[in-house]
Amino acid sequence: MHTLLLNSFCENLNVISACNHCSYNVDFTYNFDMVRYCTLDHFILTGMLFANCVQTVSVAHDIGNTSDHDLLLLHLRLELRYVSLDKKERSPHPSWQKANPAQLGNYCQTMSENLASLYVPSEAIVCRDPNCCDSSHYDALQNYVAGIYVAVI
Repeated sequence: MHTLLLNSFCENLNVISACNHCSYNVDFTYNFDMVRYCTLDHFILTGMLFANCVQTVSVAHDIGNTSDHDLLLLHLRLELRYVSLDKKERSPHPSWQKANPAQLGNYCQTMSENLASLYVPSEAIVCRDPNCCDSSHYDALQNYVAGIYVAVI
């Protein structure tokens, strides 16, 4: 089931799982009490990255790792053609340490009002189809996330 869903997901989005690369050298990325082993962790890549940039895909089974997930490693060969050394422009942002209680209260009130005015795309949020191709769901969720971002900034 897991593999079918992953393959379908990749196919629908026109991306490729790194597990299909010829350099893929992963036996497992997850273990359950050192009894059951499987590969749950993946890198998903565009076709260009997959074909031109992947050098190796491997796993680090580190005895010091206390997680039941092992580190999945992806080594890419990337050619940088342009690196800007220009100074970055800084945009003003709030300094929470310098804000007084009235300013913080005003921010919380404004943010609450902004969030309350957002349209919640319920149909898209409750959609449980992992292969959903409904572009209105995607658009509604993108707009919702953008609205949340604007509301809290």
